[in-house]
Amino acid sequence: MINEVFKDDINTNHVAARDDDQVNDVLRRERGVFAGVGERPTLVVVHSTVRPETCLEAAEDAPAATQVVDALVSGMRVDAVTGDLSLIVGGETDLVEHCRPAFETMGNAVFHVGALGAGRAGKRSNNLVSLSNVMTTAEGVRLGAAYGIDRETLLALFRENTADSWVVDNWAFISEEWGDTHPTGYEGAADIVSKDLQLVLELARAQGCDSPGAAVASQRPALLREFARTDE
Repeated sequence: MINEVFKDDINTNHVAARDDDQVNDVLRRERGVFAGVGERPTLVVVHSTVRPETCLEAAEDAPAATQVVDALVSGMRVDAVTGDLSLIVGGETDLVEHCRPAFETMGNAVFHVGALGAGRAGKRSNNLVSLSNVMTTAEGVRLGAAYGIDRETLLALFRENTADSWVVDNWAFISEEWGDTHPTGYEGAADIVSKDLQLVLELARAQGCDSPGAAVASQRPALLREFARTDE
């Protein structure tokens, strides 16, 4: 909970790193966030797609005046350019509301889904649907192409029928530009996809949820690379 006396003097740190090890390093290293905040009221906002336990443990290990919120960013470069990112947030309501003006500069939708750690579960649920959809859309395009249907006709067909989705609407970006805009190309994009699907599986196992689609996709990162780059 935010102390009303200090609410206008909170030091806010936004952490966006690739994985759990990097987040822990940024927070805990000798000259990291925790070492530098001292007794000043501090809010740490973790944007990275990492394990819920990473945020929960960070909150436990944080200095006395430091609190943690998880705020996952959902979207791709094309959404960042247009300001259409979403933030999926977990944490105490007053902390989330304190951060909302900053969140609203990053995207056009902020979803407060529950307590600390819930943001990660919301992001993984979204990733399960969207990343599986990348695979099935690529398969659909390739199947149609095998029968001589050109890609644009297939995509128009998908949009006007039950196959419509964000993935279909942005297929040109996914299949032609995604790797070009990623620092390490399609290999790097596929590595992130693989990591995210592994995190989905971990969460599903922990909650006793069967996720065979995520299991198939996570075992075939090379196939995801091929789907992302080849759809003719």
